[in-house]
Amino acid sequence: MSIIKNGSSIALSQGVVALSSLVRNIIIARIISPENFGVASLFALLITFLEMMSGMSIERQIVQCRVEGLKDFIGTVHLLEIVRGCLLSLGIFLVADLYASWFNLSDLGWAFKMLAIVPLLKGFINWDIAKQQRDMLFVNTALVDSIPQIITVLISYPLAIYFNDYRVVLYILIFQVFINVTLTHILSKQRYYISLNFNCIKRVFGFGWPLLLNGFLIFLVFQTDRMIIGKVFSLEMLGYFSAAFAMTIMPSIVIAKIYSIVFLPILSRSQEQGQDEEPYVMLRMLHLTLLTGLYVLSFMILFGGEVYIFAYGSEYFEGKVFMVLLGIMHSIRIIRIGPTIIATSRAQTKVIMKSNVVRSAAVLLSLCWIIMGGGIVGVLVIGIFGEISALYYQVNRINYGSNDAYLKKALNVLISIGVAIGISIYIYSAFFMIVTVIGFLIYLLFCSFCLLVWLYVFDSSVKFKNIF
Repeated sequence: MSIIKNGSSIALSQGVVALSSLVRNIIIARIISPENFGVASLFALLITFLEMMSGMSIERQIVQCRVEGLKDFIGTVHLLEIVRGCLLSLGIFLVADLYASWFNLSDLGWAFKMLAIVPLLKGFINWDIAKQQRDMLFVNTALVDSIPQIITVLISYPLAIYFNDYRVVLYILIFQVFINVTLTHILSKQRYYISLNFNCIKRVFGFGWPLLLNGFLIFLVFQTDRMIIGKVFSLEMLGYFSAAFAMTIMPSIVIAKIYSIVFLPILSRSQEQGQDEEPYVMLRMLHLTLLTGLYVLSFMILFGGEVYIFAYGSEYFEGKVFMVLLGIMHSIRIIRIGPTIIATSRAQTKVIMKSNVVRSAAVLLSLCWIIMGGGIVGVLVIGIFGEISALYYQVNRINYGSNDAYLKKALNVLISIGVAIGISIYIYSAFFMIVTVIGFLIYLLFCSFCLLVWLYVFDSSVKFKNIF
């Protein structure tokens, strides 16, 4: 069974998730003010922070777990997730007032306290859904991901009209999690159960602690900007930035989810069984992430600003430049997906963590830039160079086993993306302000040509048909 056939259902569901989330954000942003949209983004910011501070990549661990110990492992995971959910819920409730005061929103402490319901509900997810991915069964996972998003899109307009402020996002977040958890119980083949196995607990924390720190670093990388903007600038500016951030990060989230669900089980199983196809799968995944990243990059540079204004309206015009720069940053992040999955499949999670340490250094430079009186554009430019540095570190530090040649191929990915970024910015500023459509088509051909040259020169043994 081909990879495309195996991943078609999850790819479709992630497309639905992305489109639904985007449409929901647009509907809400069109009705409520940018300032209220900025306040609403603070809800997601708080939940994201606490979840990333406690995330152990449970789904990845279940996919990698050996079959003979899987039942005890899932039962133990259920117990740990309940404890985690209760602690997160308590944490949100305790810091809600302080968090609201930090952004000069002391009268909204009650709203942030209500967010404590979200992690409490998520603690009761039935993780048998993740076990089905080991057998390349993605339909139920697709339904769990997509159905809550579709329902919240349908209710977003009437709720936005009724509340006409940040509360619409608060209630949608809670309702969406409730539907998601309910579906995991309905669609799981195994009934929900709890067990306690200390060896499994040791495995969870042994595998997950680098990813736990990595989650904090990812939050530092992607969310610190919004915290700075909300505190130093204004909630209105935060609304502009958050709207652009939501639109540009969506492709990277969807692509990471699809590639991880499709390729991680294959790589883990190949390594476990000692199959010779593992190097081939790794190379094919690097090809796909490079091609995808280049295409997203070209689209964001050429059309990102116009799409942003078309979606959110002229009221959000000041955020147009954020859309382009964030698009470049997240396109590089897409290219990092390939090395990240390879490192995860080989249990080299420390490499992922350390690459984000490199990326977080740019956050410190951004803080210095703000202290010196710099603006938001400078912060984003620093972030772009931070992503390039993290990519360079990551592809150099992964241990590819006996396939040292793949390290050299990964380095050429870095060279390709660096050249593509430079040429894209130059072409956009010099020519494509007028001939946008023609320029976009030419650039797509250019990206494809660069990929094929890289493919045939550095890996002449792989035929074009094997990309797919």
